[in-house]
Amino acid sequence: MLNGHTLRRFHRWFALFAGLQMALWILSGAYMVLMDIDFIHGDTLTSAPKNVALTTVTYPITALLQHYPDASQIRLAQRQGQAFYQFTSQSQLIILNANTGLPLAPLTEQQAKHIALSAYTGAGVISSAQLFVQTAPSELNPKWLPVWQINFADIKQSSLYVSADTGEIVTKRHVYWRLFDVMWMLHIMDYDTRDNIHNNLLTLMASLSLLTALFGTMLLWFRFSHNKKVAR
Repeated sequence: MLNGHTLRRFHRWFALFAGLQMALWILSGAYMVLMDIDFIHGDTLTSAPKNVALTTVTYPITALLQHYPDASQIRLAQRQGQAFYQFTSQSQLIILNANTGLPLAPLTEQQAKHIALSAYTGAGVISSAQLFVQTAPSELNPKWLPVWQINFADIKQSSLYVSADTGEIVTKRHVYWRLFDVMWMLHIMDYDTRDNIHNNLLTLMASLSLLTALFGTMLLWFRFSHNKKVAR
């Protein structure tokens, strides 16, 4: 039968294991709640893209469909004044020059820097640029490869990621986002991919924390019951 002494011992041991993680949950949760999510997403790092009239297209879509009859999700856009078709064929993403019908050449470093600078709203200068083709940095989803990482020397340590294929800024990163990512990792206890909220470690620690709270509640009940008996 449970008594106050046994409950205190259980509560002490459970709190010993769960207490640190509970503190991390509070700390990480507070950071994620207090920070503005639009700021974390880097919405203030870049200006809205300007609407530019589409340039002349001389390679008709009928010709594209003749060469790629299974083409799907066809999109017509432009990159620095050059129109291109983007579509999927045989489960592969294909980008063609909309004037020649040939594969569109990837962005050069100078082109990627020009795109990043044109959109950047901060006061920093470009500190470095790196092309990622096969392996993405930990802060970037591999689906955006190939991509140029354009880093700025500003207080936020900002980075703009420019698609080497389409010339679009696919995402933005800065020091506050990186800290947010660490807090998210600590919160869900997925130290590998940082996206699995149903991992075994989180389930175990949540169960321990729940038991710690239950034992604490039972201790309070025992204490109040004891105080009533003493009062009588």
